[in-house]
Amino acid sequence: MSPHAPGSEPRRKSTHGPLRQYRPKGVDLLERPWCWEGHVQDALSRHLVGEGWTVRAFADTESKAPGIDLLAERDDRWLAVEVKGYPSTTYDHGTNRGKPKPTQPTNQARQWFSHALLGMMLLRHRRPDAEIAICFPDFLTYRSLVERTRGSFALLGFGVYFVSEDGRVRLELPHRPVTCPEC
Repeated sequence: MSPHAPGSEPRRKSTHGPLRQYRPKGVDLLERPWCWEGHVQDALSRHLVGEGWTVRAFADTESKAPGIDLLAERDDRWLAVEVKGYPSTTYDHGTNRGKPKPTQPTNQARQWFSHALLGMMLLRHRRPDAEIAICFPDFLTYRSLVERTRGSFALLGFGVYFVSEDGRVRLELPHRPVTCPEC
């Protein structure tokens, strides 16, 4: 089976441990905080490669490219991961770049968590052959939300990864294949 459903191909592909392979104009990736989605994605990519996975595709987070954030393969298993960062207190894009946001990061993180859950459910239908996981930077807001939804994640076979500030990755809940007769 193709690693992608039609129309869902991420823009960047790699068969090796991915590092930032693009340089967005006007953006210094080193200026981004450790919890920016692109850095979280990179840390997870390196971790998965270290665990024997081959990263097949990953989305360009800077351009907010649609599609699967990270797609990996190991021993005839596919893993599709929805990756989120942690909200900043200022805007990162557009004419408001650098200006303060009216929404508190903890409130926005709860919204991003709910968006990630929807993304995971949509992934299950787009990629019924894949194990599904989510990856967050390790913040209390995300840890608390995962703890409060732990049973649902387990029932759905959804895995959860956390990335710490020093780049270490921890598998909080294991992902597993799920037979989905409705998919």
